[in-house]
Amino acid sequence: METVAKCLGLGIKGSARVLLHHESYAAGDVVHGHLILKVTQSIECQGLSMQVEGTEVVECYTIRAQFSVLGKLSADIETSHDLVVHPPSLCHPARSLEKSSSGQVRLLSLMKSKGACEVSACMDSDVHISGSILSLRTRVSNYSSRDMHTISVLLYEDLTVELPNRMPSKGTRVVCAQDFPGVVAGQLMDEVLYLPLIDDMNGRPIVPTNSAAFVRWQYRLEVKCRFAFSKSVKVDMPVIILRNVGVPVAPGDGATVVPAMVVVVPGERDENSEQHDGIMWSPSQANAIEDESIIARPIFALPRAVAAT
Repeated sequence: METVAKCLGLGIKGSARVLLHHESYAAGDVVHGHLILKVTQSIECQGLSMQVEGTEVVECYTIRAQFSVLGKLSADIETSHDLVVHPPSLCHPARSLEKSSSGQVRLLSLMKSKGACEVSACMDSDVHISGSILSLRTRVSNYSSRDMHTISVLLYEDLTVELPNRMPSKGTRVVCAQDFPGVVAGQLMDEVLYLPLIDDMNGRPIVPTNSAAFVRWQYRLEVKCRFAFSKSVKVDMPVIILRNVGVPVAPGDGATVVPAMVVVVPGERDENSEQHDGIMWSPSQANAIEDESIIARPIFALPRAVAAT
């Protein structure tokens, strides 16, 4: 009867809607979102159940190139090649992280305590892809009598250089940061905060975690609760950044990528063949050589989701 009533539009007392934080996910990701329920009449429910339905398939793409030959009785020149796309392997074990910290809020770090502030942060995975958006659930309890100025999420890059017979040299800088409104006195905040993994200095995806014979790149994430004229309360945790092998990095300085080239090889040698041997055609060329019916066409570009770096 429930199915019949639903088909006839009878007894509908509300509607539900699912909103996801992202449009696409990679294998192994945790799906975050919101379930919005709108009720027009009083209802009784036994519980909430959710399931993911789908079919696991291997995505196969075909690259097709075609040259349109002028003339009614001339056939176009075309070719195709199949390309199989599979999710990139992270090749690194991931784990969930959760850390918390607390501290007393003191004016100028000398006056009597105005109360305590507690902050905790958790991530579903400590492994992230360069250029993606990092999300972490943050819970801040401001038990003090002072309003919090801001909540900052910062990603630090720790660089260590170890040369033979020398002391290790270390350097630290803030790669990217994001500020959020602070928590007023006596209030609690429990939200998901986001940080794009883009270098604030050059606008490019940050350099992945790396380790060599003499150099180590490491990253740590910090959540800092800032109070005016008081010591900040913060918590930090290590993160691992991997290179994005699925999407090519777009130039951030206005430089253009060198286009694909096509070599035009004549089928038969004639008196003009020596002039045409080895000529390179690019999409930027719009005119054909005089007395020729071949026109340079723009070359296909791989979709950004499947193009290799």
